[in-house]
Amino acid sequence: MYKKLVIIIGVVILGWGMYVLTRSEAEVVQEPVVEAPVADVATEPAETVVTPSQEATNQEVHTVTYTVDGFSPQELTIKVGDRVVWINNTTADMWPATGMHPTHTVYPGSDIKKCTEADTSMIFDACRPFASGDAYAFTFTEVGTWRYHDHLKVSNTGTIIVTE
Repeated sequence: MYKKLVIIIGVVILGWGMYVLTRSEAEVVQEPVVEAPVADVATEPAETVVTPSQEATNQEVHTVTYTVDGFSPQELTIKVGDRVVWINNTTADMWPATGMHPTHTVYPGSDIKKCTEADTSMIFDACRPFASGDAYAFTFTEVGTWRYHDHLKVSNTGTIIVTE
């Protein structure tokens, strides 16, 4: 019994260590994100943080704040081509992703399996946790009603309604 417990603890510690080692410091955003216009979305990856220094486009940027009560607003109506930025205002990590947990396949072309690909800008999935003060941004190109959730706390959900 004692030997099995030691092995299980060792596997957990090894898994956590691998997670910490594979998480690049370059991915962590240190400055809070503010609503601002963005540069050409065709060249920006999905996890790019919006900064005030980026030049304006016709695209509107909308903000969803993640708090201890969940996403606010819980429902947001935008136009196709608009960008939504989720800002983490909690002490816990958040991981916004399209619905159905755990596969993240509701938004067209999205799938959690694609998080290992080099370009994740076309999938509605943050593909990693975002710490307090960090943000995730995604540009919606498909008309529809898109439910999403926090992959780390699936009871926190929201809806993005994309119109023409």
